[in-house]
Amino acid sequence: MDLEKTMQDLYVSRKGNGSLQIELDSLKADNEKLLDLLRTTCEYAEMDDSDIVKAAGKLKNKVGSGVSGRSSIRSRAPSTGT
Repeated sequence: MDLEKTMQDLYVSRKGNGSLQIELDSLKADNEKLLDLLRTTCEYAEMDDSDIVKAAGKLKNKVGSGVSGRSSIRSRAPSTGT
């Protein structure tokens, strides 16, 4: 993968090979935990890992295309209770 190669080059240039491997192992473990959690839901229970990843990618693209750069929600100062 081109992205993986780019990430590897970046980490090696900044942190070294050992740090890159630790980071990749951590990300892989996180992904496995997330897949395990998704498998417990009714929506993803019958899917294998690759189908779950595909479904999540489609959902991400669908949600991402509906988000604009400007938020319609204005932030407010916290209430002082008085």
